[in-house]
Amino acid sequence: MFSQRITRRLIVSVDPIEQRAAVELHGAGHPLPYAVTAGPDPAGGWLVADACDPEPTWRATFPEAIGEAIARAGDMLEDQLVRALLRAEAGRATPALSGAADIC
Repeated sequence: MFSQRITRRLIVSVDPIEQRAAVELHGAGHPLPYAVTAGPDPAGGWLVADACDPEPTWRATFPEAIGEAIARAGDMLEDQLVRALLRAEAGRATPALSGAADIC
């Protein structure tokens, strides 16, 4: 029976003036959050970037870039929860990750 509490926190910060956004996923025992950022592309449009993907994703509008950032963080949240549940069901403690590079 699963009896371990799994806590994660998703924080979305949007600066409509600078047209920048950040989505951070914080987990218990993780000193650094997994972060996805969205900001203007000098060539036009917006770039969405995170530590797990070496190539930023281009989006035409700021709302699309925010949506992409939230979707990426949501996918990482789902992956973390599934891994934690599988480990707990197998009777192993969920490992503490040291930073975003270990999350990817």
